[in-house]
Amino acid sequence: MNTGIVTVVVIAAFIFLRIRNSKGGGKFQNIDAPTLREMQKNGKIELIDVRTPNETAAGKIKGAKEINVMDMAFKQKVSNLDKDKTYVVYCRSGQRSRRACSIMAKAGFEKLYNLDGGYNTWS
Repeated sequence: MNTGIVTVVVIAAFIFLRIRNSKGGGKFQNIDAPTLREMQKNGKIELIDVRTPNETAAGKIKGAKEINVMDMAFKQKVSNLDKDKTYVVYCRSGQRSRRACSIMAKAGFEKLYNLDGGYNTWS
């Protein structure tokens, strides 16, 4: 068997097990930074940074859409997103993004992941 195919299968199994076994709250899963990096390589995901504008000005993950969870219009803003896409949500440490994922799950999003430890674990 081709070693490239074996490698892809092993990585996919690893990611599946990490996501399945992670502790989520509601209809989302927690993932760590290495898992997010693999997800970025292996498929289309949408990143959502739910920190404040002052926080994102100091740096963010490339390609992330900024939607501040503290904004009163957060629910309205996320309701305009495509519910069929896969979203990885993050904040500074993972607490606000858990809240954002819960709100999004209640709004009907099903492919949700929270970056456990947030941007702190990314940078």
